[in-house]
Amino acid sequence: MVVAPVVAAQITAVPQKVEALPADTDGDKVADAVDRCPNTPVRVPVNAGGYPADSDHDGVFDYRDRCKDTVIGASVDADGCQTKLTLHIDFAYDSDIVESRYDSEIAKAAQCIKDYPGNLVYIDGHTDSFGSADYNQNLSLRRARAVTTRLNEKFGISLQCMTARGFGETIPVADSRNPDGRWVNRRVEVICGAHRSLGIFRSGAVILLFHACF
Repeated sequence: MVVAPVVAAQITAVPQKVEALPADTDGDKVADAVDRCPNTPVRVPVNAGGYPADSDHDGVFDYRDRCKDTVIGASVDADGCQTKLTLHIDFAYDSDIVESRYDSEIAKAAQCIKDYPGNLVYIDGHTDSFGSADYNQNLSLRRARAVTTRLNEKFGISLQCMTARGFGETIPVADSRNPDGRWVNRRVEVICGAHRSLGIFRSGAVILLFHACF
């Protein structure tokens, strides 16, 4: 009996199609097709849309924010730090006249405004808690408008680039039950570099129409 030799079967490998991975230019594990921030620096954490974190919601990502605990609604510069000057002007009782002896203070505000061309500029008036809330709100707005007028007439800042707002007694920074606290609360704040993109306004404000400065 003759036994036929066993012939090993030849197995031909079938090439497997390898799917190409989606492009991810900045290596943040979010595909370029859905990455809203396609140039994030390496090792910066991002969300599903590719956005880095912004813990204080000031419009400046944490990885480049030098002031990471800015209060919500504050005006910030490109580094995430507040751009606000506080002017203490001793207005006469029930008066909104800005005396010329305060021009050196207002000059600082004018320079700050010029340092941030094209951004929003808010002139915010505040009072202590003496008097009624309605009266103080109106008085604070009158004083804010007086500062905008002085900035325009003395330093050439366009009225169209400034927004005067009155907050009355609603945002104290000290205790109005003592003279020193009342003096600190009677103030005008000049916010000279607010980002136009944020669109954040504090409650209780009187908001006027604004335009680009320069």
